[in-house]
Amino acid sequence: MTSMMLSLHENQQHLEQRFNDLATSIYRKFDDLTEGLSKKLENNCDNGQTDVGEKRVEEKFDTFMDTVMQKMELCDNMEVAVSKKLSEEQEEQEEIRKRKASIIIHGMSEYESEDNEVRKKMDEDEICTLLHDISCDNISVDSVIRLGRRKDDAVASPRPVKLVVATEDQKEKVLRMSKNLKRIRKWQKVFLHQDLTPKQRDRRQQLVQELRRRENEGEKNLIIVNNSKIVTRRPRQEKISEIAMTLTATTGQEQDQEKGHGDI
Repeated sequence: MTSMMLSLHENQQHLEQRFNDLATSIYRKFDDLTEGLSKKLENNCDNGQTDVGEKRVEEKFDTFMDTVMQKMELCDNMEVAVSKKLSEEQEEQEEIRKRKASIIIHGMSEYESEDNEVRKKMDEDEICTLLHDISCDNISVDSVIRLGRRKDDAVASPRPVKLVVATEDQKEKVLRMSKNLKRIRKWQKVFLHQDLTPKQRDRRQQLVQELRRRENEGEKNLIIVNNSKIVTRRPRQEKISEIAMTLTATTGQEQDQEKGHGDI
């Protein structure tokens, strides 16, 4: 995270330097042209061409100023756009940082009680049971929050739960162990995932649509990795065969070495 923020800061400094260099170049060209036009005007005056010379100078000067103003406007627009983009990226990184130890739980039962404290206590107890069932008793829970407005039929349509744990490592452990939920009848309809920012959710939705399209076209064993790309997962049997071949090759080398030592 720190390296990413440093990179954003370096990019901002680089862009600011480019804008400063561009402005300096424009002003230098402006001074050069002004000096050149002044000299031409003096020469025209010496040659008795004052009116014609002034008119040409004014025309060239107006043309040049139009060009300068267009470039300055473009430069300002670019600076605003880049600053806005950098600001959005910094805000996105801050949102990711805030969510780094958060998990979203879908499908966890919601109780009918009208008492908020009672419902909160029941949710906390359910979380403790869930963590125990996936061998995560050592996880430190910071908060448990139901997301969104409570529905009339909360039992049939339970709201997602945001679970915040103490560290990012603990979050990773819970997500890793959550694969065991499907083996437990009580939790078969419950699934967990990383708390994503709106931009990350949009990106994941695009990846899911792409994955479905590719699967419909015949591709198999596709998975989404880190919410950033789609890769082909090798079949389990292929991995087992590869491990077996590696072990066989290693055993053969060891036997050859033992034979070699015996000959000596």
